[in-house]
Amino acid sequence: MTNETNEAAKYPTVRPEITAETIALDCQLTDLILKCQGNARELDELAGMLDAHLRCCEEARDSLMGFNTEHPEPLDMTDLPADQQRLILESAVFGGLAMQTLQNLTDKDVAFLMERLSEGVKTITGKLNDKQVTESLQNYLEMHEQNTVKLVFYSSIQPADNN
Repeated sequence: MTNETNEAAKYPTVRPEITAETIALDCQLTDLILKCQGNARELDELAGMLDAHLRCCEEARDSLMGFNTEHPEPLDMTDLPADQQRLILESAVFGGLAMQTLQNLTDKDVAFLMERLSEGVKTITGKLNDKQVTESLQNYLEMHEQNTVKLVFYSSIQPADNN
């Protein structure tokens, strides 16, 4: 245990094979971090992945040690890696600017436009099951990654065939 206390004695010792794997993982992570130096996006992705694994490990440890884990803090969008948070923010800003542009072009009331657009979004996304949502989001993230360097933004969600 990293925090040695009198209570540590009541927990089993670390098995030698786990110690060996932990040391090997530490070496691999050190090497990977060095390889990612100079690339903020790679480091951010690595940090997000490691954070998720750390949180899972800490929750399992706390549960085994009898700490109250009944009401963990719910995850939200700020728990996502920075590039995914940026995508959400960019999508919101894009939608706001598109709404403003559409209002200027059509001279229609914003509430009317939002209602029509919301109906369209519900029509498209309402047909998607959870797997299709995940796949569409993954495709969306990949398109965003590819288009970020081009400073172009385009998105299309295609509901999969249910056959």
